Amino acid sequence: MKRRNTLKSVVLSLAVLASVTLAPSASASVIGHLSFANCDGGGVTVTISTVTFLPPAGSGTGCIAAGIGTNVTFAGAPGAITPGEHGTVNNLAPFSGNTGFIAFTGVTFDAGLIGPGVSNLVCSNSFSSVGPACSVSASSPFVLTPGVNGTTITLAVSGFAKDATSTNSPWNGLFSTQVAGQTPLSIENIVNNTGSFTTTYSFDGNVGVPEPVSMALIGGGLLALASLKRLKRS
Repeated sequence: MKRRNTLKSVVLSLAVLASVTLAPSASASVIGHLSFANCDGGGVTVTISTVTFLPPAGSGTGCIAAGIGTNVTFAGAPGAITPGEHGTVNNLAPFSGNTGFIAFTGVTFDAGLIGPGVSNLVCSNSFSSVGPACSVSASSPFVLTPGVNGTTITLAVSGFAKDATSTNSPWNGLFSTQVAGQTPLSIENIVNNTGSFTTTYSFDGNVGVPEPVSMALIGGGLLALASLKRLKRS
């Protein structure tokens, strides 16, 4: 009897803790995996402090196309973002936040945090899969990571998504681009000497998805519940 009461207490504790941890996600109306890339003929122009998405030029927004594996659902019509669907992404300045940063029909993604970059400001001039990542300046949100054939540039973004009924679905993800034949230092020199460079990009992220710790709590609760049922049968 004492052991059974102990298991009941464990189940109850896990349930309470999981409910507290999962509260924002459980009430989220926008949920799923989001990936996209620039539309055909598009890309991004980057300076030390700005990001301009293309096309169309001069409009303040760029064209994006949802990728394979996108399965975001939300309240209201059409109710989902499907692979191949076109949306928009706004130009931005780092650390500024941005309302309506990403938008597809029926759902928008506000950006509350852009970056940050990394503290290392000494960019490598070699191709190496184990070299340190860097940022070109303390104010730059971009992370330059060397590889054996070039450099990967990433930009972290996070915030909240909103649909027809809610505004509280947390989302986060990474913009990334591969620059072949250029070391982090050579990219830094391009930014410092010419002021900008243009490349293509892709994005991968999640919205309204429970954190790993929450999933662990759910799993622990289910295991404890199974043990309790076995005791009742014995």
